[in-house]
Amino acid sequence: MNDSIISHYINGEEVLSYTKPQIGGGNVSMDKEKFQSLDGTPLKKGTISLQSESHPVEFRNIEILEL
Repeated sequence: MNDSIISHYINGEEVLSYTKPQIGGGNVSMDKEKFQSLDGTPLKKGTISLQSESHPVEFRNIEILEL
């Protein structure tokens, strides 16, 4: 299944991996009631966000691979 393992790589090195992502966790800033009703639902699609912590950053050569 395409939703069971997600791995993040930086410069070819795996830095984070997790399995079976699902909606929930309590960190929802938008429409809290809507998302609370979906707690535990498997995450099948969504958007991709890039984040930096406190310093300006530029991203380049970002690849998304369907395995």
